[in-house]
Amino acid sequence: MKNAIPNKQNVLAEQFHLNDIQVSQSSYEAVLKIKRWKFISRIPGIGKSLRKEADGNLKRTLLTYVPNTCVLIEEGYFFSPNEN
Repeated sequence: MKNAIPNKQNVLAEQFHLNDIQVSQSSYEAVLKIKRWKFISRIPGIGKSLRKEADGNLKRTLLTYVPNTCVLIEEGYFFSPNEN
């Protein structure tokens, strides 16, 4: 007799493990990029131009305006109270 609900514990454990490896790798790469940036910024003459370039990149990518509705919709908020 088979169970009506299949046990997916092994699949979930494997997905969790793969996601954990991916997060660890991304964190390691981020730390290396930060260390490289700190090292390059200490070089005289390059530090100021690097700082200007980094500030420009941050303003273009991270500090952009996003309407509240876009954020709420992405987080699962709906305009109708019955759907929340």
